[in-house]
Amino acid sequence: MPIYWGDLHGHSNVSDGRRSPDEYYTSARDDARLDFCALTDRLDEAPASRNGLMPEAGWAQLKDAAQRFNEPGRFVTLMGFQRSIPSWDGHSPGNLCVYYKGPGGAMPRPRHAQRDWLRPRAVDVAAEMRDLWADLAKTDCLKAVVHCASARQGYTWTQAPAQYAIDLLEMYSKWGACEAPAAPFPIVDGAGHRRREGGTAHDALAAGFTPGLIAGSGTHLGRPGSNLWENDWGNAARYDKSGLTAVYADELSRPALFDALKARHCYATTFERIELFFGLNDCVMGDVLTAPTRLRAHVRARGTRPIKRIEIFSNGEIVRHKIGGREELELYFDETPPAKPTWYYARVTQAGEDYAWSSPIWVRPEPAPDPA
Repeated sequence: MPIYWGDLHGHSNVSDGRRSPDEYYTSARDDARLDFCALTDRLDEAPASRNGLMPEAGWAQLKDAAQRFNEPGRFVTLMGFQRSIPSWDGHSPGNLCVYYKGPGGAMPRPRHAQRDWLRPRAVDVAAEMRDLWADLAKTDCLKAVVHCASARQGYTWTQAPAQYAIDLLEMYSKWGACEAPAAPFPIVDGAGHRRREGGTAHDALAAGFTPGLIAGSGTHLGRPGSNLWENDWGNAARYDKSGLTAVYADELSRPALFDALKARHCYATTFERIELFFGLNDCVMGDVLTAPTRLRAHVRARGTRPIKRIEIFSNGEIVRHKIGGREELELYFDETPPAKPTWYYARVTQAGEDYAWSSPIWVRPEPAPDPA
């Protein structure tokens, strides 16, 4: 099955970016040569609006640009947005990106301007999330938490209510990686604060959430998929490399990409187009493996430079690894299945300190009970 490459996170001048939606998509298609792209302008960071909330005209402009640039088979756009959500620890808000399967959907603006989230008790977080999830239930969409390990705009998985399940988690952007404590590319905000406690991808998985892993640039300069360091707004990005999302899909179309992302058949990289396959038994990244009698694992990586190592994480610990030295590396192992629910994913490191993270595979020792 082919791999398609895209950037799922960035901003235009409809919200807090520097270039128009047309310039954004043109750069993604012609400069970065991406297969797909999403423009996730903020619904609550529209400086041209008196209260900072995106006007209907701005939403219409975004939908129009996404439709005009969408060319199945050549370059696909996913209509999306970004907005504030509760962080669940009482501090500064988190950030949610939403992607629609079709040409558009609801524009669920927050009840409050973005600045209100920083004021104690100014936002009814329960009402915000209840209304948001109700709006999003009306249309096929994907929900992705971004920057989750950031102290300034993160998400505390250890306190997040289980009913607000998400589909995807942004593992890396130019702001940094959210993998785990002591992981590569740590997120450090403009004031020097380190990661948020309970906000990493490992925290999300340990708390029982089941997201696929993606990456994007988070660009504010209208340059998705680039390796330009960005310092053109209040707080500079920490790293120059865009994240890229790789998707295994049947074809290059909105429905096929959406369905593949929904199935978590995707992985995250730091700019370089590292090819990565991860499978357990007959399952591939993103799947759930139920009641296996034996585990047979296979990881295959093909880099743009020599692969340094492959590592397998299981419930937060590295349990297998293999050292490389050439552009291709494979890892196999066979073991007794765990006696408790367990998640696995593969991390690949290549020369030049570029990374790829597969979406997890979840292993369940017992079949799920019949809901009837």
